Amino acid sequence: MKSKHFKYSIWAKTIAWIILVSAACLSLMAMLSIAFLQSNEFYAEAYKTAEKNVMENYAPLYQDTRELLQDVVYEDKKKVFSDRNIAFEIRDSQGTEVFNDHTFENTLLNETYEMPMLKDTSGSEPLYETYTVNVFINGSFPNNDIYAQWHRISMTLYGMRDTIYFYTAAFLIAAVCALIYLINAAGHCSEDDEIHAGSLAAVPGDVCILGYAACCMGICYFAMRMLQGISKSSVFTALSVLLTVFILIGCLVTSCILNIAVRVKIGGFWRHTLIGTICFGICHLCIQMNTVWKAAGILGTWIILDFFLNLMSFHGDSLLYLIKTLIFFFAGLWIAEMMKKLFSASEELSHGNLNYQVDTSHMKGDFAIAGENINHIADGMNQAVEERMKSERMKTELITNVSHDIKTPLTSIINYSDLLAKEADDPEKIKEYTGVLIRQSTRLKKLIEDLIEASKASSGSLEVELVPCQVNVLLNQAAGEYEAKMKEKELELVIDQPEEAIMISADGRRLWRIFDNLLNNICKYSQHGTRVYLSLVKKEGSAEISFKNTSREQLNITAEELKERFVRGDSSRNTEGNGLGLSIAQSLTELQHGTMDLSVDGDLFKVILSFPLSNQSV
Repeated sequence: MKSKHFKYSIWAKTIAWIILVSAACLSLMAMLSIAFLQSNEFYAEAYKTAEKNVMENYAPLYQDTRELLQDVVYEDKKKVFSDRNIAFEIRDSQGTEVFNDHTFENTLLNETYEMPMLKDTSGSEPLYETYTVNVFINGSFPNNDIYAQWHRISMTLYGMRDTIYFYTAAFLIAAVCALIYLINAAGHCSEDDEIHAGSLAAVPGDVCILGYAACCMGICYFAMRMLQGISKSSVFTALSVLLTVFILIGCLVTSCILNIAVRVKIGGFWRHTLIGTICFGICHLCIQMNTVWKAAGILGTWIILDFFLNLMSFHGDSLLYLIKTLIFFFAGLWIAEMMKKLFSASEELSHGNLNYQVDTSHMKGDFAIAGENINHIADGMNQAVEERMKSERMKTELITNVSHDIKTPLTSIINYSDLLAKEADDPEKIKEYTGVLIRQSTRLKKLIEDLIEASKASSGSLEVELVPCQVNVLLNQAAGEYEAKMKEKELELVIDQPEEAIMISADGRRLWRIFDNLLNNICKYSQHGTRVYLSLVKKEGSAEISFKNTSREQLNITAEELKERFVRGDSSRNTEGNGLGLSIAQSLTELQHGTMDLSVDGDLFKVILSFPLSNQSV
């Protein structure tokens, strides 16, 4: 953890900044030195020849010569400049020596200039005289002037001409490594692993980049103004200014790169730029437009483009005309191809091929949307057909199950009524037959009542009055009602609920019927000697009530099938009941704005009821 924190610490970042800026500036200076050595032929010529090239290309020979000639001609200054490594010999147009301060013997460079100077303006035309100036540079460089400075620079770089490539590569590698680290660490801090946007996050990305660019241009402008004044007097001062400019610009460019890196890490770089905001706004506006307006916009843009191309085509240039024609031709082919795909899809659907899918991979815009809509239509029709077939199967099963469940008690009633008529003189048998009749007629009545209630609940015609209801109390009452019956079935009831009262919006009568149906099913279908779990949990905005039990029979059907009408956990249909309990419970739950989820895991059966909390819930 400590090493991770140090990785993004302020000290590590500061060291990386120093390495990056220093290495980048040094590598840039090294590359400029290589260019300096190659342009002055330090690798091709002898040192003296290469140094002469430096003096000719960089030393202010011509400027000094011009200034001295003006002083001699116009101000008659002829003193010897003993503190300079340069000397002059000036002759007029007749060859007469006008000025000469050349006294040294070790001459590095001798350059000759022909310079016209204005002598007389009194006549109708100005009178010029051409002077011949011989310039000499002292090869010993006894004085510390700008020529001696260029001499020292030349000697230093000449001595490094072979190793400077290694230095350049080393500085570049160090700069790249430091930059990679800073980009990786950008936005991180040692306290956490989150990305922090920084102080410039509120400024659009492109505006921020323009600000950095403006600062760099301003620094370059002021540096050029400064260099114009000092480049003739001191090379080392000019290099110091140049190095300072490199450092400042390097810091700004690095800061800009890191700012972009942080924005990319956060995500949505283009969305947080001024240009991106404008482009996304235009795209959003185009998406909201209908197809007619989109077509009008495209055609209008094409007309304007065609107009300007005609203006630029110089009365019908054939190349521009060919480009326009090809663009229009291929655009028409592309549109025709997409229309063909849509037409083929509609034709296949009209012939009943619901599995046909439109290839929208190369479609764009409204054509792609239309293709996806056709695919969804096919999917919807397939789903509707499947639902219709499922509904027909359910109707058939419903009729079969209803017929079976009604036929069984009705047959018993008919048979025992016939037996009762035949055994009119036997009181014991009359009592037995009467009990069967009462039991089967009650069962038939219960079946019809449940069927009617299920029909009303599923159609939504059942009246429901939602009021604040304390679910803890109802759950405890329902558990108390079935406690004796569960003991009879050797079931152990485990209730888990909070001590606080939980209020939900529900109809107490309907909620009791839901609990009654679920607990009744648990008593009918649970394995003897197992536990039954009832739990109540308060969650965000809702209360969850779960019923869990172990099934006696193997559950080889899904939870969705169990919720269908007249479906029982035992396929033999030998147990008491009609299979409407779960269906009625789900319909009543939905009428009270709740949800009921069933899950089956092996023999474990679980029902979860969820109801919204009442505003009076504590």
